[in-house]
Amino acid sequence: MNPDIKTLFFLAAAFSLLLLNVSPVLSDQIIINSDDQFDFSRSVMNDGDYTRAIVEFERFTHFFHGDSRVPRARLLIGICYLKDRRYEAAREAFYLFITSEPDSPLTAKAVFLMGESYYQQGISGEAARYFVQVIEKYPYADLNNAALYRLGWTRMLKNKWRDASDIFEKVEKN
Repeated sequence: MNPDIKTLFFLAAAFSLLLLNVSPVLSDQIIINSDDQFDFSRSVMNDGDYTRAIVEFERFTHFFHGDSRVPRARLLIGICYLKDRRYEAAREAFYLFITSEPDSPLTAKAVFLMGESYYQQGISGEAARYFVQVIEKYPYADLNNAALYRLGWTRMLKNKWRDASDIFEKVEKN
């Protein structure tokens, strides 16, 4: 065989191998970006597949741990557990968020959701403790009315009708 043809074949083979290693389209490697992963996680959550959404949000926090949306993803993991009625896991996620993000504007929501997890589980005394915490510690928060409303319901569940009525009076009318 002609040496020029051998060289040409060698260069063509080398170029093909290089292209396979460089181009993610042609290789087995999958590349994800933070926006797509976060959006996909939210989409799965919105579809009601909470177990899968938890996995996808955890994947997001693992691969994009420096992303500014990681705290929100952690809170959403807790919400997925709550919607899936896995109350203990939800509370663990909310507690982790509260302790790791004490100055976040989302901390009030995490405290409220901690109370909501107890409320949904039927543990109204513990739920009331967290709703009071939202009212006292985060009075500026949009969640104040929701916390007052839920606190009123916890009082009704304990047949404390006067207390419930007084609390409901504090809910701002829009």
